[in-house]
Amino acid sequence: GPEHAATAQAPARPSYCKLPIFHAPQLPDWAAPGNDSYISADGHSFACPNPNNLRQAFHVIFVLDRY
Repeated sequence: GPEHAATAQAPARPSYCKLPIFHAPQLPDWAAPGNDSYISADGHSFACPNPNNLRQAFHVIFVLDRY
């Protein structure tokens, strides 16, 4: 969405893990000065805000079909 695009005031904030492809899980409570990343429960680091803190509603639908 537009919240991930670069603007004149801020760089782009992609919504994918910014760590190397084969990385050890990042500690969920990891914090460093200037770190504005969101660390998921399974150890991935995202350069965007935690989606649980946004006011938008997210729905995940998983469908299986035998045919």
